[in-house]
Amino acid sequence: MRIYTAAVVLLILFSPRTEADTLNDLRRGDVIRLRVQARNDRYVFVQTRPDTLYVTRRRNREPHGILFNEISRIDRQVPRTTGWGALRGMVIGGALGAGAGMAYAIATWEEVDIECGDFDELCDDTATTLQNVARLFGCCAVFGMGGMVIGTVLGAAVPGFRWQAVELPQRTGLSYGPGRALTVTYTRRF
Repeated sequence: MRIYTAAVVLLILFSPRTEADTLNDLRRGDVIRLRVQARNDRYVFVQTRPDTLYVTRRRNREPHGILFNEISRIDRQVPRTTGWGALRGMVIGGALGAGAGMAYAIATWEEVDIECGDFDELCDDTATTLQNVARLFGCCAVFGMGGMVIGTVLGAAVPGFRWQAVELPQRTGLSYGPGRALTVTYTRRF
C-alpha cells in the first residue's frame, strides 16, 4: 500500500497539468495546425476526448479523430496584435523598398556624367563610380524609408495571424505488471 501511495504522490507532483489545462485554449471552430507523422496540416478543431483530438478539414465537415500519441505538435491560429503587425510590415516594407531603390540605382548607373575640367582623363572613371555608389546608397535609404512607412501603415491596418503553440497532454498511468508489480508510466513531450 505504501508503494501505491508513493506512486500516486509522485504522479501528482510531476504531473501538474491535466488535459483540460493543456487544451483549454482551443475553442470549437479554431483553426489549428497539427504535426502528424512529419507533416503539417491545417484543421478546424471540434472537440477532445481523453486520448483523441477530433478535427475536420475545411472542405469536409465530417469530424475524424487523431490519437494524441500520433500528434507531435499542435499550434492554434491567433490574430497578431496591431503593434506586431506594424513592426512586421515595417521590416518587410523597408526591405522591399531598399531592394527597389537598389534596382533603380543600378538601372540608372551609367546615366551620370561628371565634368572634371582639365583632369577629365584622370577623374572621370573614379568620380563617376563614387557618384554612382553614393546614388546607390541614397536610393536604398530613400526608397527603404518610404517602404517602411507604407509597410507600417499596412501592417497596422491588416495585422494578420500567427501560430501559438498548444501543449500536448502528458501521459500518466498506473498498472499492475507481471507478478503483480506496480508499473508507473509517465510520458512528456518536449
